[in-house]
Amino acid sequence: MEEVRSPEELLGDIPEDAEIIYMPLRPEFHVPPGPLSGWKTRTEYLREKVQERAPRAEIRDLSLITAPLRLLKSDSEVEVMRVAGKLTALAVTEAMRCAGPGVMEYQLAAVADYIFLVNGAKGGGYNPIVASGPNIWYGHYSRNDRRLQDGDLVLMDYAPDYKGYTSDIGRMFPANGRYSRWQRELYGFVVEYHKTLLKRIRAGVTAEEILEGAAEEMRRLVEKVGFSKPAYEKAARGMLTFKGHLSHSV
Repeated sequence: MEEVRSPEELLGDIPEDAEIIYMPLRPEFHVPPGPLSGWKTRTEYLREKVQERAPRAEIRDLSLITAPLRLLKSDSEVEVMRVAGKLTALAVTEAMRCAGPGVMEYQLAAVADYIFLVNGAKGGGYNPIVASGPNIWYGHYSRNDRRLQDGDLVLMDYAPDYKGYTSDIGRMFPANGRYSRWQRELYGFVVEYHKTLLKRIRAGVTAEEILEGAAEEMRRLVEKVGFSKPAYEKAARGMLTFKGHLSHSV
């Protein structure tokens, strides 16, 4: 792996008379435009600079080549990914043990950081999400500065940077260690959905097929069992249309 260099240094390596240049052109969902790039995305900014350097070059999308390659993992990569997943599970479990009314959200993130570091990771693979109470409604909440209250649910989404690989596991648990009746009703549905997804994962099927099959099975369960409140059923049915439960795109 080469050393990290600035875009300006990389641009100097591009021949001004280049005819074809490959660079990643996929949308960046987690990197919003900012003032340093003239309110352009990093991809837009870099593409503009590349075109200025080689005005006659045709710029092609490197992602179309690299994305299929990333679908295939070597045995060593699979092992590293497995360790990253285990460290994530260990960190979240330890955070559950440390949670309680009065604990700060960032303290649970610190527990995870400790688990990551003492087990060989460089630290977190991304900004920790530790959301409690009303903060759980914000999908990528990262302030982590609220004090846990009795009766809160805590959403934790955090994973290590282990040898260049990470994981992405989100878990929700009660701050006081006990689910209330309504919390158990809703989270119980999530757990059943999770189990339904897992049993459908096998070689030869697509993520879309797994999601559609699991959603159909869970819809039948909703009609058979029902919920104590219409709002709960609406939330459950809405969850079955969300496509992010199984994986992110490569």
